[in-house]
Amino acid sequence: MAPPPSGYFQKTHPFNMKLSMIAFFRISLLLPLIVPLLLIPLVWVFPNQTTKTISLYLGSSLSVGGIPYLLFSIYSFRWLRGKSQRQVVWRAAVSPLIFIPIETVSFFVFLCIFSRYHGGPPVITLIILYMIAMYVLLFGYGYVCLTLLLFFLAKKMRFIRPGL
Repeated sequence: MAPPPSGYFQKTHPFNMKLSMIAFFRISLLLPLIVPLLLIPLVWVFPNQTTKTISLYLGSSLSVGGIPYLLFSIYSFRWLRGKSQRQVVWRAAVSPLIFIPIETVSFFVFLCIFSRYHGGPPVITLIILYMIAMYVLLFGYGYVCLTLLLFFLAKKMRFIRPGL
């Protein structure tokens, strides 16, 4: 059987759709919100310790950083308009570093409100904020690596339109 013509895959792939680069990165902003929710059913399907641990860590990332990340993703969604691929990839690479102050300030506000009613030494607050910053770096760069990997694979498979 002869190979298909060069433009064949573009015209006949199952969904007959190509995303723009901006649309792809806008959709990828939802990954940190969707992935933890998608893992919840896995705990019931595969009730072993590994899936429980992964679900716990990803679920806690959603519960601790969900609202601040939602605000950050709305801002990033609007920022993407009219940017080049280089600007978008650079922004994706530094986004966890940009998100650390947002998350630590919001968590600090939460801790201040919580400690007002329950008390708590300030040293523990600083340790917790440091742990939150490390958590943001770990999970943030995990999602950045996943997003960039998916982007370059989708581009290689021609699911991404050239240009903006």
